[in-house]
Amino acid sequence: HVGHARGAVIGSSLPNVLEAAGYDVQREYYVNDAGNQMRVFYDTLYSRYMQAAGHDVPLPDPAYTGEYLQELAADLLNDLGDNAVSKDRADATAELAPEGLKRTLADIRRVLELLGVTYDQWFYEGELFRTGRFEQVLELLEDSELIVERDGAKWFAATKLGLEEDIVVIRGGGGGPTYFGTDIAYHHQKFFERKFDRVINVWGADHHGHVARMNALMQAFGIDPDRLRIIINQIVNFKDDGESVKFSKRNNVMVTIEELLDEGGADACRFIFLSRSPESHMEFHLGLAKSQSSENPVYYVQYAHARMCSIVRVADERKIGFDSADDARAAAVGDHRGARVATPVEYCRNLALIAGKRDQVRGIGEVPAHGAHHVPVTLAVGAVRPVLGRGRADFCQGVGRREARSAQFDVFEPGLRGEFEIGTPQPL
Repeated sequence: HVGHARGAVIGSSLPNVLEAAGYDVQREYYVNDAGNQMRVFYDTLYSRYMQAAGHDVPLPDPAYTGEYLQELAADLLNDLGDNAVSKDRADATAELAPEGLKRTLADIRRVLELLGVTYDQWFYEGELFRTGRFEQVLELLEDSELIVERDGAKWFAATKLGLEEDIVVIRGGGGGPTYFGTDIAYHHQKFFERKFDRVINVWGADHHGHVARMNALMQAFGIDPDRLRIIINQIVNFKDDGESVKFSKRNNVMVTIEELLDEGGADACRFIFLSRSPESHMEFHLGLAKSQSSENPVYYVQYAHARMCSIVRVADERKIGFDSADDARAAAVGDHRGARVATPVEYCRNLALIAGKRDQVRGIGEVPAHGAHHVPVTLAVGAVRPVLGRGRADFCQGVGRREARSAQFDVFEPGLRGEFEIGTPQPL
């Protein structure tokens, strides 16, 4: 569903940043293959399968009414045959369920990959019950007197940990575990079995009330609550030409991520979803996402990427390696720990090195490591413009005039920054 797209993009982008910073990150998709919602899914799938086979079987209440389940049921009938038709509801559902889940997850995986989202592991909620993890963790909490029975249900005694009310973990009347109940076992498995140092959950806005109870759970486990970070992403409203948009391919029942990608493309969708903080509501303007001009904010990112690729290509042609570029930058801006400050001569020479025009720069004078000084620098004005144009430079500021053959630079102590601008090339 398109409502999950923002969370998927946030959840896939953050690991990229963490990995770039040197962290060992695992991306995980939590498959809700157990619990009441999946029972509703399977019951609906059975009804749609029987209807596709020509039998008048009503939908359950509640049910998933989207057309996607009609399509899935028709595919199962076509591919698996009508063997399940003659079986009772329970046996037929048990036969259809595994293939229905497999195909649904395959489609989710395919569409997420179109959005640029991939996972290292798909964790199945059912494993918490098949391995006995759920019962084991509840027994641990019972031993700590943090699970109480009341009104036929089992409750997490959150009031003992500072919350205003206790929380149901197993419903009465055979209703089964709640979402919070399985969250207890899932997070215990993450911290105690797989031993993650930090866990980051990206949840939808409807889970906002769960944050406090998860912090209480961490206390119950004896774990620093700061090791669990929950990011809540808010609702997205879609607009086109100022009007709210409802997609028609699913008869206004469900808007899919694939439909959104057909409208705007993956790059634009990802950039726009990341342009606002997760906790803020946002409006997604489809017209802007579809625009192939500077009005589209992602245009600037794509353009900058193209320019950077061009710089790397030219550097490769001129046999300028990244190590040389790093050394040049370090010499240009000096050591931020106070060892030395680059002179304007060094600064201009190194910028020219990056631009591949070392022979167009020469100068005179040396500058002490501290204090502000004026030093004349002779250079081909514009030698570095192809690389940097106008922007910021550490420790130096100055203006190169079109008619001048030299420019005056001020050198400041480390940590200060200034503006610079280089004009058009002039002969030496």
